[in-house]
Amino acid sequence: MFFETRDLQVNYEKVEAIKGISMGLEKGMMACIIGANGAGKTSILRTISALKKAACGEIFFQGKRIDTMRTHEIVKMGISHVPEGRHVFPEMSIMDNLLMGAYLRKDKQNINKDLDKIFEDLPILKQRQKQYGGSLSGGEQQMLTMARALMNKPKMLLLDEPTLGLSPLMVKEVSKIIQQFNANGVSIILVEQNSRVALKISQNGYVLETGSIVLQGKSSDLINDDHVKEAYLGA
Repeated sequence: MFFETRDLQVNYEKVEAIKGISMGLEKGMMACIIGANGAGKTSILRTISALKKAACGEIFFQGKRIDTMRTHEIVKMGISHVPEGRHVFPEMSIMDNLLMGAYLRKDKQNINKDLDKIFEDLPILKQRQKQYGGSLSGGEQQMLTMARALMNKPKMLLLDEPTLGLSPLMVKEVSKIIQQFNANGVSIILVEQNSRVALKISQNGYVLETGSIVLQGKSSDLINDDHVKEAYLGA
């Protein structure tokens, strides 16, 4: 298995936020985690990135246990995390924001090639590369944060609510970009409040309720599940 958690438990003081979940991701695939607010979706991503310490359980990436590592070590291994909230550096240029994503890399020539690829895929960033990050619209800032994460040349990308607060048109645009990242070989774990979008663009899915996985399987099956339809798709 490319990535997996085993009996992962996460606590906030005396509250058990994640209740012994086990999940996995095959290389090159995209899995989504859907569920209501407070279900524990963000806690899973924060624990993978070592921003939150697991109470118990194990996390493995490419066969190596990573739950004992620190965040910068996990980033070096090839896991990039785009947290909820579009955290750009507002007073830095778009170019400098992108270069911050490559701060651990030493291969300058390849960094330039990756910049060219990002500008090819996201021409809006090329057109505005000298503007401050804070001058962009919400959707454009989301593109920038995802592109910045790609500058680390990750093997796996953790995306937390990438379409939150965006217009329907921008939701479609960001969804296409995420699919393109995945098509380019980046494995993705997608946490998304917009369950319909998440299940449409991913291959596999997990339904999280009060810290426990209650359903899992192919996204194409979950989107037709009666419980998922009623609870998360407004059907």
